[in-house]
Formats: sequence, C-alpha cells, structure tokens
Amino acid sequence: MGDEIQPATHSLFFWRPFIFDERKLGKTFRGFEIKTVIIDETIPQEFRLDEEGILPFDICWSEEKIIVYAEKHALEICEQLNDYKLTLKDISDIIAGGDFEQHKKLLHEERLERLSEEEE
Repeated sequence: MGDEIQPATHSLFFWRPFIFDERKLGKTFRGFEIKTVIIDETIPQEFRLDEEGILPFDICWSEEKIIVYAEKHALEICEQLNDYKLTLKDISDIIAGGDFEQHKKLLHEERLERLSEEEE
C-alpha cells in the first residue's frame, strides 16, 4: 500500500494535438493536476524550435506569432473545433494552451531569465 499513486506527488499527463481547447478541461481530475503535452508532429512550422535549439521558447511562441497565426487560421480552427462562435481572443487562448494572458506572463518571465543569463 505504500506505493500508491498520490495526487500530492503525481500528475496526469496526456498528449494532445496543437489545436485543442484546453479551456474545456479541468485543472485537476480526482485531485491530480492535469498536464498536457502537444504532439510534436502537429506543431506548425511557425512555432517549432530550430534544430540546433538556438531559438528560445519565448521567441518561438511569442505573442505576435500567436496573434498572427490566430488571424490567419481562424476559420480553419473554428472548423476543426466545430465552433464558429470563437473570437480571436478565444483562438489565441486555444493556441496558448488555454490562457493567452497567462502565456504572455510566462513569456515575460522566460525573457527576463534569458536576459539575466546573458548578462552573467
């Protein structure tokens, strides 16, 4: 019984396609934190890290790239999710993993961390 999986020490991971509305998922399931990972093959070229790993995450997943992608592919995303009432804000949230504003905060933290590393 000592080897039981506990919500305090474990999370539930699942793989998802690039376009997936995480806003419809809860943050937890039966006490376990839910974490998602995008299936690599479904990530559009615009968001891919370069092969050498030189481009940082905050550049590859920048706010501007998300907005441009949302505007360019809005109809396609609405069709894929079978929801034609989605706004550009909704689509930006979907691309950013559920919360575009939270994504922007994470990008800001990533930039600050990268800049402090470059100064050292």
